[in-house]
Amino acid sequence: MVNRLLSALACFVCLFFGVVYDVSADEGEQVTNISGSLGGEAWYAWWHSVGGLEKHGVNLDYKIKPSVIWGTHTSMNLTRDKTLLSGIVFDYFTSKMEKEVNQQAFQGNENSRDTYQEIKAMIDQRIGDGYFHLKMNYAHFEGELTLTQYGRTFNVPNGTKWNLDTEWFKADALYLFDLGVNSNMLPGVGLRYISYNKPEATSIFRDNGTVVDGMVQGDLISGQVMETKFKGYYLAFGILDKSTIGMPTESLFFYDALFYVGTAYAENAKIGKAGGNTGIGGGFEGDVGIKYSYPFTKSSGITGRLGYRVLYNKMSEYDEKGTDASGNDIWRETTTVDVWHGPFVGVILFF
Repeated sequence: MVNRLLSALACFVCLFFGVVYDVSADEGEQVTNISGSLGGEAWYAWWHSVGGLEKHGVNLDYKIKPSVIWGTHTSMNLTRDKTLLSGIVFDYFTSKMEKEVNQQAFQGNENSRDTYQEIKAMIDQRIGDGYFHLKMNYAHFEGELTLTQYGRTFNVPNGTKWNLDTEWFKADALYLFDLGVNSNMLPGVGLRYISYNKPEATSIFRDNGTVVDGMVQGDLISGQVMETKFKGYYLAFGILDKSTIGMPTESLFFYDALFYVGTAYAENAKIGKAGGNTGIGGGFEGDVGIKYSYPFTKSSGITGRLGYRVLYNKMSEYDEKGTDASGNDIWRETTTVDVWHGPFVGVILFF
């Protein structure tokens, strides 16, 4: 996992500097500038896990040892003559559009060019400057799961234990919008991926017509606890402090808030591989803490962050299996709610 993580980060950095080299070489008369950050962090996290069977009277007691979640991240911003790289692409696109507009749509209208430039300037202003931010976290967790109630439904005695031994991984790819020197915050939007394994119950239950929080409820027929892989692909959005990418600010304190929602997959011997049954997932991640920046030069330095983080994640997968003799729907379900929380410390170089 560590080698895969470092390889992905190295590929990203090499690809980025490859773009820088190409732009500089093709446009020698223009000035290319690079800004960004490289950093790492250590997050000492407790993992609290709850299955989806409490409503059926089943108690699955997880005891997971805390672990250190390691993180690496990078943010890159490429400008050419003070124009953001994404702005270069946008300029190329709009230049072609402008040519077509002037030649076809507004022939004979001497105000067409001015109108077009006003619209383009307004769009440029809306886009603003920003940073491409990539962050990856990984950890190894160990523990055990004990079934303390309703074991007869699972055909095992109460007190039965299962071992938990898993690699935990999370990756974010975000675009952060810079609101200027008067703001300490960076609104962002992008993608998130989470994956981990743990023993979890897949249950078969009969629909009794009850719906709670949009989820079908029913009478538990049977269940089985087995090693299950969870993974989710999400759209993420939120707001982060500038210290997240190392930028110094006047404030001593920081907070980050990121929400995400998307598609979740559960894989085990009863469900099969991902790609068959698809569920929903989502959650929230929040940080609070203190920060301090030390400048090396006017545009470079180092930022330290010390804080507390909470990550809430829910994944639910339902699959209708058929009906019983009375016509009641029979469902298969795998649901988990997981919370990771604890203190973290990070160091970020910005340039």
